[in-house]
Amino acid sequence: MEVDIPQTNVIENIIQTKKVYSKQNIDDFLARPRPSPKMLGNKFKHKTVWDFHLSIFRDYKPDNKALLLKCFDFDWENNKLETLIKKQADREQVRSIL
Repeated sequence: MEVDIPQTNVIENIIQTKKVYSKQNIDDFLARPRPSPKMLGNKFKHKTVWDFHLSIFRDYKPDNKALLLKCFDFDWENNKLETLIKKQADREQVRSIL
């Protein structure tokens, strides 16, 4: 069994050469088991469980409806729909849909 693997130049995205790996080459690839947990003296070193409140994201403030409406109002005031949509009623309808 042979596996045909093209080698690609990523920058130009042009296939330049092809290397053929035989079953013998594939069988020669090495795999290693995961290392065992590290010991500190007589105790296992436990990895700290990830916690949002201890992470760099702890100061993140999630979006809320008031903030989203404020952002939408800002974007609405800076768009050019008033020049595209002449009727006020149509503009209000578009705004309600968005």
